[in-house]
Amino acid sequence: IGPQVEVLTQLSRIRTTEGHLLAVDQRGKLGVWNGQFSIWQPAIENDQRGQARTFGPIYNSERRLILTKSFHRDPFGGLHAKNRRLAIIHLGEVENGDESSDINAARASETPTSLEQAREMPVWLADAGPDLPPELFDVVSLGETVIAVCRSGLFRLDYNKLDLVAVSQKGLFGFQLPSAMLSAFDNIAPADYFLGSNTRAAATRAGDGLIVFSSGSLDHLAFDGSRLSVTNSAKLDGDGTEATLLAMNEQFCVVARDGKPLQILDAQLQPLSELTLPRKQQVRNLSWIPDSSDLSILTHTGHLWRLDCRQATVSPLATPLSGRITSLLWMSDHELWLGLKPDRVVQFDLASSRVVVDHTPRPTMLESIYRWLIKPIYVVNPKPAALDTAMSYALTGNKTQSLSLVTVDLEAAQMQVDLWTPILTNSIFVIVVLGLSCWYVARKEF
Repeated sequence: IGPQVEVLTQLSRIRTTEGHLLAVDQRGKLGVWNGQFSIWQPAIENDQRGQARTFGPIYNSERRLILTKSFHRDPFGGLHAKNRRLAIIHLGEVENGDESSDINAARASETPTSLEQAREMPVWLADAGPDLPPELFDVVSLGETVIAVCRSGLFRLDYNKLDLVAVSQKGLFGFQLPSAMLSAFDNIAPADYFLGSNTRAAATRAGDGLIVFSSGSLDHLAFDGSRLSVTNSAKLDGDGTEATLLAMNEQFCVVARDGKPLQILDAQLQPLSELTLPRKQQVRNLSWIPDSSDLSILTHTGHLWRLDCRQATVSPLATPLSGRITSLLWMSDHELWLGLKPDRVVQFDLASSRVVVDHTPRPTMLESIYRWLIKPIYVVNPKPAALDTAMSYALTGNKTQSLSLVTVDLEAAQMQVDLWTPILTNSIFVIVVLGLSCWYVARKEF
């Protein structure tokens, strides 16, 4: 029950859209902050079971819609779903007078009447959008352009085809149109451009291209508004199977790989320097700090660092919340939203080092029972199984461990290793049992 309450509730992504605060947790659920009841209200209906990887939410300001999609994640990192259709949330009226837009506009004025209703009632209704291309790795937003990164290429979403997709799904004059007409994605990758089995992509800071890691190869692709073209490429050391995170601006490219030092390259993807974070912390998030060329690094231990790419040095971003941070969203060079364990969100001002806004959700009954009853009992009881985790930390030095059998996503939450608690509790248990045994034997008449 511990991972269900402490890990899977952690927020992995925070977004703000038209006055709404949205967040995706480790279960893949998209929530909207409900200030009336102080909870994360479901954004849309979600029939996904178990842990999922959610792409988005991606917001299109021109059409006032949000795109998202969840895939079930198996222990080996594979993604599965009942269908591959994007979920489209219309936040306002659109030209074609979509029915769900009118419903969402009316629902926006509705408020749940009870806490139980707020936990179950979705904020919006979502339309079924076009099918995502097969063998999907990532969905990346370049401004208003959405690109699906897949094994067979890089596919751009054509918003002008969304209406045709809706008509195709509903049928025309009583006839269902061919499934080929359901596609709204066009392959804009260079000719004969294919990706490996381990691929990660990220938009450049300027939104004018992609940086793609694929099984050890690194490509910078420029976007001219219609197609992508490779401008620079590089080959990294290693076997290419490492989980990876990327960030690139006009001057630098930063690559974070599981079990590898942090690499800094120039705009031509030529290596500049390598560095290891203090105490061998593992990277969880890379984000460019507004109005600077520095990069913020969030680690799996919940600490926040500032990377000076020019000097190849890291320094802590001073905050009293260190050790509890799970996600972030920069608003300015000194203000940001922080996701804190287990599912709290605060707006923090670095200049004054104070919390400006605090959104702490009400716990569910299960969470309350765990925090006030189960966890205290667990803490004081012996933990023989936890000794394996403590031994792993002693041998590897990694303070966090993935919940999956294979680590394919560095942004996925990891369990933090507690070295001393299992050693102390098991030692106390052994001392008490041996003491009682000695006392019993000493007074037993044989």
